[in-house]
Amino acid sequence: MGSPPTERIDNHWEYVRIAAEDAGVVPAPSDSIEQLLTRIREKRLGGPALARAAEIYARTRYGFTVGRGDPAAMRQHAVDAGKELRVNLTAWDHVKNLWRPLS
Repeated sequence: MGSPPTERIDNHWEYVRIAAEDAGVVPAPSDSIEQLLTRIREKRLGGPALARAAEIYARTRYGFTVGRGDPAAMRQHAVDAGKELRVNLTAWDHVKNLWRPLS
């Protein structure tokens, strides 16, 4: 049996947070979604997929409804947001990120 939809959405948001850290924006445990997005945008990173992932995550995180297609949409938005965030990374950055501890 699969995990609940909210857990899948949480896991995909964690993927986005890891991608942000890869890009040099280290999420603090106390960061709200908005604070993290602001710090990401200050580095001129992110795009529409990041915004959509944040919207789905915020809606489910704060107790609103999980839409019928939200878990699948969140997965795609998270993957695309990861690409948006990692767009400027060099090959060396990718290698370094493989060996860093996850926060």
